Amino acid sequence: LTVQGVRFSENTALNGGAINVKNGAVSVLSSDFEANNAVELGGSLHVFSGAFLRLQDSRFTGDSAFGGGSVSVDQLSYSYSYYDFLARNQFIGSSAVAGGAMAIQNASITTVNTLFCGNTASTGGAVWVDFGSYTTGADTFVFNDASMGAANASGGNSSMTLVESLYAHQGPGGYAADAFDFMYVQHSLFWDNAGGDYVAGFLSDYDPSFIDPSLPSALSGSCAIEDQRPQIPYTYAGIFDGLSGPGYVGIFGREADNDGDGWTGEVDCDDGDPSIHPTAEDGVGDDIDQDCSGTERCWVDYDGDGAGGRDRIVLVEGTVCVGVGVAASDAPEDCDD
Repeated sequence: LTVQGVRFSENTALNGGAINVKNGAVSVLSSDFEANNAVELGGSLHVFSGAFLRLQDSRFTGDSAFGGGSVSVDQLSYSYSYYDFLARNQFIGSSAVAGGAMAIQNASITTVNTLFCGNTASTGGAVWVDFGSYTTGADTFVFNDASMGAANASGGNSSMTLVESLYAHQGPGGYAADAFDFMYVQHSLFWDNAGGDYVAGFLSDYDPSFIDPSLPSALSGSCAIEDQRPQIPYTYAGIFDGLSGPGYVGIFGREADNDGDGWTGEVDCDDGDPSIHPTAEDGVGDDIDQDCSGTERCWVDYDGDGAGGRDRIVLVEGTVCVGVGVAASDAPEDCDD
């Protein structure tokens, strides 16, 4: 079964309010799920007993179920560590007893560049894991809440690995991440989680950070994607440093850097040219914005004859040195300006 570009709204079933798959393959791509309900598992999507799941670029809003408010996966035939299978999805405002957005049982699941915002449950405000494993890969968790694991919770014989993910502004119900057994924290950031940051029976953490990411959503309470962007770049050294390059945690953490200059297309104004990026030196009068500043460095033409001296530089808006008092690099050099 392949579902692409479809909207499911206000459907109800015992399991899988919109889609229920057993012993089969399902791909859900670029689809929208809203206010679907399941009496038991998977408010919008239930995949179980040997099924194959690919879930990408889809949005789940306001779903509900007993387990897995939006999605429930159980006894999948594959254990996914591949980043492409569950990627770039949004789970917003869904609820359940266990796993406000997603419940994982007897399976290994990795989510990548996924937003979990405003989901609630008794256990695992966003994600609940039981007899399985869950890995985050540059995900963002904001405004989720539960009595145990405001964002993530796992039971016995389970593990969680939190990689390059952002946990901010979870509710007061419990720790943002709570593992009964094993938890591994790698290069993730925690901030203003009212019930605490993370706790586990067996914990291994490497280079976590506890610094304000200055999310616009902190003021607006919004779940919009753009409101979850940290306002200062994050480095693996555990600090914010505006000169360090991108390397954001959360859903903006793995944007493409097509030219390999250390800057993603979100801030690189020409991601096909490694000589152009926000910390490059801008050439003078060459009509190229090497430093992505939106300005150009031009030679000053004091006497307005179209030729410029080579001793003074002025910044002009845009990328072209035109107008009175400025000269481009290919203009004649003025020996008496």
